[in-house]
Formats: sequence, C-alpha cells, structure tokens
Amino acid sequence: MEDRLVARNISVTVGTIALVAIGLVIISMTIGG
Repeated sequence: MEDRLVARNISVTVGTIALVAIGLVIISMTIGG
C-alpha cells in the first residue's frame, strides 16, 4: 500500500517539476526572443 503511494508521489513530483521546467523554458524564450 505505502509503496504505491510513494510511487504515485514520486511520479506527481516528477511531473510537476517537468511542467515547471517547461514553463521556465517558455518564459525564457518569450523574454529572450
């Protein structure tokens, strides 16, 4: 049970970080170009 929750939390965290990273890249491109 706990292993599944940990795996879900990890996947959610990774997904959130990915979205933030993509957002930062888009913002940087918008500001830069």
